[in-house]
Amino acid sequence: MCESNKYDCVIIGGGISGTVVAWQLFKQGLKVVIVDPQNTPVMHLAESLPASVEPMMHRLGLFELLQQEPHSLHSGQLSSWGESVLRKAPLSDRHHGWKVDKSALTTQVQAQLPEHCLFSGKVV
Repeated sequence: MCESNKYDCVIIGGGISGTVVAWQLFKQGLKVVIVDPQNTPVMHLAESLPASVEPMMHRLGLFELLQQEPHSLHSGQLSSWGESVLRKAPLSDRHHGWKVDKSALTTQVQAQLPEHCLFSGKVV
């Protein structure tokens, strides 16, 4: 990152939250940069979202990405909270949720940002 660059916003951390914030600010016309010491997003397992997030994903402009590979619909989940029996967890009246690969979603959103918005390394 060159000292002569001027940004409206510097975002520390290129995970899904930092990336989506950067993308939203960029869409508003701000000059942003994400600073992250990692070159690639870290893989997280067991990521799922209920169907109730769909309106928010539409507002953020991310629903189309959610419909692409490797993400997929799922019909439910089994969980155990304080007991040894697995029980089916209801998701919503739509009867589905989303299995999301968060590192892939982060990469998909970052691919929509100009190259100058991403900086891998540490700022000292």
